[in-house]
Amino acid sequence: MISEIYVQTDVKKRFEEDSEIELTDFLQEEKYKALMAALEDDKIDWSLVGPANKRNFYLAEQGKLPLIVAEFLRIIQSDAAFLVLSNLTGLRLHPLAPTDDEGDNDSGSNSVSNGGGNPRCRTEVRRWEHGCYTLAHDTDSEMQDFALDVMMYVGCDNEWSFDNGGYTSYIAKGEDDELLSVCPSGNSLALVYRDKDTMRFVKHMNHRVTKLSLPRFYEINSVYYE
Repeated sequence: MISEIYVQTDVKKRFEEDSEIELTDFLQEEKYKALMAALEDDKIDWSLVGPANKRNFYLAEQGKLPLIVAEFLRIIQSDAAFLVLSNLTGLRLHPLAPTDDEGDNDSGSNSVSNGGGNPRCRTEVRRWEHGCYTLAHDTDSEMQDFALDVMMYVGCDNEWSFDNGGYTSYIAKGEDDELLSVCPSGNSLALVYRDKDTMRFVKHMNHRVTKLSLPRFYEINSVYYE
């Protein structure tokens, strides 16, 4: 299912330098098209989630997902995925992941386990369209720990730009300056490692998206904890 380049190529060094990386053309083309078609299926049960002072986007009921979507979720939540992500990022997400003293890793800045000792993952299937957004809150429990954000984007091909909104912005607590922004891009997997002092939000999707041939996109959002 996954493009062979990411099986054959070591991206760990690039991730350790920047604490983020975008893997473009992540899925094989036929698998990506099938995933896109499945997410467009009107049988998926979508619910608008809030409250409005925190978030406004559509969330899929995971018990009623098409087979290929459910299979993708099973893969990214699997034991093998934790090990692959450990090898790609240097994070301690699996007992078999190499430690700082193993291999050729000479950085260690992003590969130090933070003592949690309980690797886990939370995954959501989201739909974004005009009016959707999330807000950053200091009290958000999701932002109280070190975490790896993994965002698989589906449907935002070619026409998408920052002007539409819908991008994920990372900021330091108590600061206004943006540390990083991730723009949706079809068939890309974005990985971002954040610490306890970093918050994120998704920029409000404005009226420009209504003029696109596909005025929405989908995101399979996963958060991994060491």
